[in-house]
Amino acid sequence: MTVQMEYRQSPLVYLISVMPIWDIAAHSLNPSALDNPTDKDTESCLPIHLRHLRQDDEDDCDPQLWDGVVPIEVKAGTDDEDLICEFCSPRLEAGDQPCKRTEDPFASDDDMETEGALTLDLLDDDALFHIARFLESRTVRFTLSCVNKRFYSLFNRHASFWKIRYATQIGSKCRCPTVKFPVNFHVADKCLAWDDNHRVWENPDTHTRHFAFSHNILGGVDAVHLMNKGQLAVSGDRNRQMNLIDLTKYSGPEVDPVPMKDLLMHGDTTTHNGWIWTIDSVDNMIFTGAWDMHVRQFDAGADCKMVKDYKCQSAVAVLSLYAEENDIFAGCFNKKVFFIDRRDSEIKPRTFHNRAVVCITGNEKYIISGSEDKRISIFDRRADKIFKMIKLESLPLCLSYHDNQLWFGDRTGTLHLHDGTDGSFKHIGSYNIGHTKRLLGVINTSGAVFTCSGDGTVKVLEPTRDPCVLASLKSHKKEVADVAYSHGVLASAGDDGISFWLPKYWDRHTYLL
Repeated sequence: MTVQMEYRQSPLVYLISVMPIWDIAAHSLNPSALDNPTDKDTESCLPIHLRHLRQDDEDDCDPQLWDGVVPIEVKAGTDDEDLICEFCSPRLEAGDQPCKRTEDPFASDDDMETEGALTLDLLDDDALFHIARFLESRTVRFTLSCVNKRFYSLFNRHASFWKIRYATQIGSKCRCPTVKFPVNFHVADKCLAWDDNHRVWENPDTHTRHFAFSHNILGGVDAVHLMNKGQLAVSGDRNRQMNLIDLTKYSGPEVDPVPMKDLLMHGDTTTHNGWIWTIDSVDNMIFTGAWDMHVRQFDAGADCKMVKDYKCQSAVAVLSLYAEENDIFAGCFNKKVFFIDRRDSEIKPRTFHNRAVVCITGNEKYIISGSEDKRISIFDRRADKIFKMIKLESLPLCLSYHDNQLWFGDRTGTLHLHDGTDGSFKHIGSYNIGHTKRLLGVINTSGAVFTCSGDGTVKVLEPTRDPCVLASLKSHKKEVADVAYSHGVLASAGDDGISFWLPKYWDRHTYLL
């Protein structure tokens, strides 16, 4: 099948396609050379055996000089038993294209040809793969792959190049991926998320806009949630107040600041008759749970008008929520998990624990709940019964399940990882990540793991078997009760209000997946 691509005559694409290969290699190996692109700097970045070739553009270039520039060798037919990790020892799978020279060379326009110079499009595939290793994943994915059909076939989302890149990023650091990825997972997405999160959170002061929000908040905030790709935030506090905040209106301190009251889209103290303890959302629908035994549904697109009210049971505090398109699952203080059908408002209580259910999550296969009885229950939705019960030494306070990875934190501040591949939920590791008090929130994404604790810090970690701390953020005076993350936006809640970390701009150049 022929892929139809539209030419993008942008300056960056033009530069990549016509820049002499000497300059590409120099800038790839030494990005600082872009600031002062002198011949001396460029020459110093070239391999020693190639420096004498930095002559006039009219000189002919020997193509054999680039025979040794190849990526990591990929061997087909490797048995699974011989592999430590499917990415640390990458192999080609069915449908992958081997690394070979394509037969369709880049047919550039006459005005884009650079006569007398070896340009990027004249190299074979192995040399292109090697050069692309020194570029950011975002540049390769969204710019280099859009130059022409040949580059698209080499660097598109499904290309085998990304497996090699991921192996060099993770395997070279002796940190294997956490667990096996789902079948529908694209390694290109993982590479992009990895690069983005390292770039942003290794230097958050440069790559994010941080501010605190306390307008219309009169009590400690126990729940914060992000929706609409991180552009809207919902908070619930101990004053029974639910606030809807528009983060796109934040202008930043570098320009005339927008008053915090202008960010508030909705504020209501009649949302609940008790502390708002948990929040979730599906599309424009907001779901809140409180100590007044009610789960309520609000429409963010209709001025937060209450759509439905679900009463779980008398004298029951709703401590945790997990919502889907047709169902809501509420973990309550009375040891029960309430299954709520949004279509007909039917409520079914199920008992999985001996004490209060403090956290809950799930997916289309499982409902996973943690309790004060020091157990995590894994309920099989298809079989309609408990599939597995994990016994712990300390009670779990927060859960996150994503990409077959079950992360949870306990009251000692320890972070735990279990592998949910094929329903095994095998213990992978327990990690002391530096929290000195109980771990109250955890969010697992493709590129990072976010945690918050009673010690007042938010930590950003690598999502690996040996998680390294990328950033430790201190923005609250007391404990951080909750943390939320969506599309590059991070939020934390505490007694003194809410803290936000926003992308520099609302576009894909700084946006995280």
